[in-house]
Amino acid sequence: MNSTVVVFGLLTVLISIHVGEGCETLKHYQCAGRNMLCFRSKCIMAFKMPYAQSCTTNAECRLAATAGRQRFTVGCNRGQCNTLLNPELPNQFCRRQSDCSKMAGIMKFMCIRTACVLAMPTTRYCDRDHLCKTGESCINGVCYEPVDK
Repeated sequence: MNSTVVVFGLLTVLISIHVGEGCETLKHYQCAGRNMLCFRSKCIMAFKMPYAQSCTTNAECRLAATAGRQRFTVGCNRGQCNTLLNPELPNQFCRRQSDCSKMAGIMKFMCIRTACVLAMPTTRYCDRDHLCKTGESCINGVCYEPVDK
């Protein structure tokens, strides 16, 4: 488990965040929690699709998703349709990493399957994605990996 300390003036907040564990892409059941999806060989925090029924396949979740790019962000994990899209964040769709850089706040996001997902830095430096490990992205000279919860 990795932890990050964020300082706001005199207030120090400890945020406990887990980075994505390994899995075989699209085998969502390999992730520890039901609210996770496996893309780019990493377990990634996901959100239950509010309008979806139970599922047995990823295809059922794609059919339940609204048309367009959202279909790339969904999957079935342990009978539940999930999406990488956080219902509380606007403008999460991306075509490239620079689209996620526009999201406000102190947290970093990375582009995975057309969705900006929360990411944490690793200890590796980079100038391009190929210098990072599988499932990571190079953001401002540092390799980032998706958060799993």
